[in-house]
Amino acid sequence: MSEQQIEAFVAGVRATIARQAMLSRGEQVVVAVSGGADSLALLHALNALRAELSLALHVAHLNHRLRRAATADARFVAATAERLGLPCTVAAVDVRAVKRATGLSLEHAARRERYRFLARVAAAIGAQTIATGHTADDNVETVLLNLLRGAGPDGLAGIPPVGTAIPDCEPETAAGPGPRLVRPLIETWRTEVEAYVRALGLEPREDITNRSRAYLRNRVRLELLPYLQRHFGPQVKPNLQRLSWLARPETELLESLATEALGRVARLGPGRVELSCPELRGLPLALQRRVVRAALRQVKGTPEEIGFREIERVREAAGATAVQPFDLPGPIRVTAVGRWLVLSPPEVVQEPEALAVPLPVPGQAPAPGGGTITTALMPKPEGFQVPRVPRARAVTLDADAVTLPLEVRTWRPGDRFVPLGLGGHQTLHKLFIGRKVPAAERARTPIVADAQGILWVAGIAIADRARVQEHTRRLLCLRWE
Repeated sequence: MSEQQIEAFVAGVRATIARQAMLSRGEQVVVAVSGGADSLALLHALNALRAELSLALHVAHLNHRLRRAATADARFVAATAERLGLPCTVAAVDVRAVKRATGLSLEHAARRERYRFLARVAAAIGAQTIATGHTADDNVETVLLNLLRGAGPDGLAGIPPVGTAIPDCEPETAAGPGPRLVRPLIETWRTEVEAYVRALGLEPREDITNRSRAYLRNRVRLELLPYLQRHFGPQVKPNLQRLSWLARPETELLESLATEALGRVARLGPGRVELSCPELRGLPLALQRRVVRAALRQVKGTPEEIGFREIERVREAAGATAVQPFDLPGPIRVTAVGRWLVLSPPEVVQEPEALAVPLPVPGQAPAPGGGTITTALMPKPEGFQVPRVPRARAVTLDADAVTLPLEVRTWRPGDRFVPLGLGGHQTLHKLFIGRKVPAAERARTPIVADAQGILWVAGIAIADRARVQEHTRRLLCLRWE
């Protein structure tokens, strides 16, 4: 790459900044730098534009403590900032410990801690903008990932060039409008970035986890995209980039309409939103979903666990004649009061005392949090087929695989069993997290156990050892009412 090509790269970044209204003259900007090629290219391009745009740049690097080379990466970034004459903040966090404490995936925990760190740096220096090194390739990969996950139109819009909020911000840093996220390389392809870095004589750090097939994004980048380009032509990536550009203004329009609709159908109070059920149902379906999502965000920011199923549950509750209070991840409590659905953080939940009562067969016993568990014995009918929904409130077990007596109880720390279909032991804690059972509901979930251990986590899973098989002669029927 010649000097002229280097200037052309910087000009492309300048054009993106102007076209997307990313930066204002004289602005203070936190630049997120990992030490990889993308973030190094971002830092050097912004530094090349620093005088022209009167920018005050501040380098920020978070050591996630996930690799042996992480400390060397941090030293490399600090040295790069010093060579450019820029201030730099370096911090470290034990992401594995965060993962253990929160139950989040390693990727989600790392991302959350990274954005929280960047927001803290911005608040400390009074910056209103954070720049990250996401490229056009990152955007295309995100569009494909969202397609694979069954995302809606927002997913097709990919990574926004300018974000109005920091994902997963801590409450104290999220107060007010907060810093913006800008992505000056979002219209630049990775091949261009790598050529620019080589031309500058830079030696970026390499994160070997980017080559690991263990992560879905890496498989999309290393396997799926090359396959699509080989078999469907080199325009696959530009076409996906164009798709995101077409989808983004339309999703932004829908979000604007949803914000207006929320103002018409909702009453906003401190920490709570009340949705008028008749007025919500009167909206077009697309706006109903977006209004519900906006209402949930009003209550609890952007909880990762809130997705299509949770939004549909609230929307359907608005059309139901009788709605029992229920909890969503966040946690968010949904309660029907007259013609209103009230969304609010649950009050401090008084968990029921540890409960363990005998469960007669046949017979019934009280369940934690209310209701009853009933049991019945019967011969296995000719042609009997096992229900295909083991998470239902009524299940059927092999009675001869059960060792009496039975009891119904609350879950206990360390509880574990082999759920049907999982092929190995799992703790109840992990099962609850995997099935997205809100923390407030776990202590109210009945556990039916025999002398060998757990038989049924009511409404969630049965034990593999008690499943009905071809040789089963008698059935034990359990129902949670």
